[in-house]
Amino acid sequence: ASSAEKLAAQELAARIEMLSGGAKPRIVRSKDEIGQVSVMIALGVAGRENMAAKHLRKHCEQLHLPTRPEAYLISFYLHQDGRLGIIALGADDAGAYWASKTLQQLLERRDNQVLIHEAEVIDWPAYRLRSFKAGGRDLKALRRQGRWAPNAKFNCLNICYTTLGK
Repeated sequence: ASSAEKLAAQELAARIEMLSGGAKPRIVRSKDEIGQVSVMIALGVAGRENMAAKHLRKHCEQLHLPTRPEAYLISFYLHQDGRLGIIALGADDAGAYWASKTLQQLLERRDNQVLIHEAEVIDWPAYRLRSFKAGGRDLKALRRQGRWAPNAKFNCLNICYTTLGK
């Protein structure tokens, strides 16, 4: 696994651990390590020969990941033995990382349990350059934009301030 894939898995595991009150999810690197897990999250880059790509081919053949930079796919499926499977694949390292970040947003703690909201996601940035455009002399608006900017950077909120034409 690349350093981006490892970081994505570690951050996802840390989020699950935090929400669960300390239960550490296992990060497995081969089929032999899976054992009796109740939920399997296959995370990685689609073009590489990894467990995530194998799961995509085996369980979700009808899904096609866009090849754009930073694109990613999240899909839920049931294993033959009834266990929940989640595929989180990126078109590249950045895509795998953003898939992990989106999965983290789907996690929730409720009644002392960690829940994940089922969703099918195929996403990629629409623009090469994503930023806040600050203009004019309205200092209150600039401060407001500054407070929201970190959220857009971490792919959890998109706000676009722009002017067209003039």
